Amino acid sequence: MKTEQWIANFNTVNTRDAAKKSLIAWNKYLVDQKINETTLIKKIILDGADLRYDELANFVNEYSNVSPVQPASIRQYYHFIRSYFRAVHGIKTYTEDAKIFIKPPSIVKVSRVP
Repeated sequence: MKTEQWIANFNTVNTRDAAKKSLIAWNKYLVDQKINETTLIKKIILDGADLRYDELANFVNEYSNVSPVQPASIRQYYHFIRSYFRAVHGIKTYTEDAKIFIKPPSIVKVSRVP
């Protein structure tokens, strides 16, 4: 499946836009880290399981520390990138392993006073 097909599979316009924003964030992360996506995907496929979680964790940590993006948006980006890995590149990520390696930022709840 190609990236365009993956984006087109989402039902609503807002979901497709969120998927596109996630890919833009992922590509920005790769450029900032001076990583070629094709090379990274080949390494993930050949080298084993931990590299995929390490890169996703680095992506989440980079956005948590540097970016003014809200924690909920970072979690959304992370889940779209996981879906992108699975649908486009055939790289599976397991929830149990992801919980060990990846710690997304916690969402701060603000109490509103009427």
